[in-house]
Amino acid sequence: MKNRIPRSAIRAACAFAIVALIAIVLIAIAPISFSPPFGTWTRLSADPIVSPQGDKFESAGTFNPSVVKQDGKFVLLYRAQDRNGTSSLGYAASDDGVHFTRRPEPVLISEARHILSWLRHQRRRRAFHPTARTGPDFRSTL
Repeated sequence: MKNRIPRSAIRAACAFAIVALIAIVLIAIAPISFSPPFGTWTRLSADPIVSPQGDKFESAGTFNPSVVKQDGKFVLLYRAQDRNGTSSLGYAASDDGVHFTRRPEPVLISEARHILSWLRHQRRRRAFHPTARTGPDFRSTL
C-alpha cells in the first residue's frame, strides 16, 4: 500500500506558499523609510574636490579619496596616477572640508608600476620573461 498525501494537505501547502509569495512581494515593494545618519547630503558644487591636474604625479587620474578630521582640520588622502601609470598617494588639507589645498608632491610613491603600463613597456621591449623573446605575433621564442 502506497503512502499518499491527502489532497487537503497539498492544497493547504499550495495556499500557504501563495500567501507567503504575496507577502514577500508586498514587503519588497513597500516604501522603505530611510534617513541618512548625518542628515540629508547636498552637493555644493558640480566640480569634484580633487581631479587630475598638471603634468606630474596626478596628471592621469585621482582616485579613492578619503577624508578624516584631525586636530580641527580636514585631511584628504587620495590615490593619484601619472601618465606613466605610476600610482602615488596625494595629500590635501582644508579648514572647512570643501576648499582643499594640495601638496605639490606626493606623500608616498609606489615602486611598482601599474600592470597596463608594465605590459606596454614589456611589449615595447618584446620580452615577457628575461629568457624569452617574442616575435611580431607575440608568440614566445627562446
